[in-house]
Amino acid sequence: MTYIGDYVRTVPTTYQGSRNMVSMIVNLFQHYKDLTNDQTLYIEALQTLLPYSFIEYSDFLYASDQLKKWVELQVLLQYDSIKYDEQTIEALKQKDEKLVIPLYHQMISKLIYEKKKSSYQEAYIYLQELKRLYLQMNRSLLWEHYMEELAIKTKKQRSFQQLLEKGDLLNV
Repeated sequence: MTYIGDYVRTVPTTYQGSRNMVSMIVNLFQHYKDLTNDQTLYIEALQTLLPYSFIEYSDFLYASDQLKKWVELQVLLQYDSIKYDEQTIEALKQKDEKLVIPLYHQMISKLIYEKKKSSYQEAYIYLQELKRLYLQMNRSLLWEHYMEELAIKTKKQRSFQQLLEKGDLLNV
């Protein structure tokens, strides 16, 4: 375990080659976990082997109901959050609605970056939900600050600006 992270990072191979090797290593640690009923080494291996073990670690955190850590991992490694299905989002909301806030921020940023009208409209929907969550948590100042920054950052994106002006997102 001491050398496993360094080994994977120094083997001259492609990302996919490292990914395949990590998958085999993680599988061995998973078998060990299942045999001993001790997940300590398994978790340590998953963390040590990031980003190559992202899939396995993400699945483990989600399956073991460690949703806060799961969200943090998604945001930290900038997973393409637009691909989350509604079932995942709803499960997070049922556990704790605040868990979806970082994911919404990430999805909004990625949608705006696409610079397409359809993406702007989808981002607008997430912004409405985000506003609802911030107001529900009595964090209206944080919402206002976020929207001011977003308006400044997107000032050259006319279609998006029009959506913001048309909607009631800039006012609390």
